[in-house]
Amino acid sequence: MNFSSIIAAGIMGLATLASQNDAFQVRFKPVVQQAQEISNKAPAQFQSVEITRILLSNGRATGFNQVKPRTGTEYRRGEQMDIYFEPRTLVTRYEEGHIRAAMTVDLEVRDAEGKVIVNQEGAWKLPIAVQAPSHLPLSQLFAAMSTTPINLPAGRYQFKLRIHDDFGGSFTDRHVGITIVEAQASR
Repeated sequence: MNFSSIIAAGIMGLATLASQNDAFQVRFKPVVQQAQEISNKAPAQFQSVEITRILLSNGRATGFNQVKPRTGTEYRRGEQMDIYFEPRTLVTRYEEGHIRAAMTVDLEVRDAEGKVIVNQEGAWKLPIAVQAPSHLPLSQLFAAMSTTPINLPAGRYQFKLRIHDDFGGSFTDRHVGITIVEAQASR
């Protein structure tokens, strides 16, 4: 088993655990009029997933916009990385008293020379199921994802997150650059 497989498997394992422990939360728009306006629009207007905000955080987010942004992109080798993002325009379904949506996040990591060292499809699976009386629009969605400790050699890396709207069939890419330093180095 090579190094890339080890880090990818660890990331995928933590992501699965995070998605099962309410790492993804939603709130309803409080105004019924907004629900009517959205349901009257043509479906073609909602076919592309939109990410309004993505950032590295100090620790996991505790709610929508309840996140402490990380001040830099430098990580000590062996440190965990926390990522926060806010998706919009997800395609939803109403089934058995629940509004459902689903996202999958693929992870690609490139080193400073552009060589792909990790390529993990489905690194995070983020299902949403919110009990509701009818098919209302969802708002204030966020995702909080964590990696296993990063054990890459010191250097610069580019993380590409491909975020899929599983019901809508669309995706968007977001990039996050980080620098890994040896564990004894200070930040």
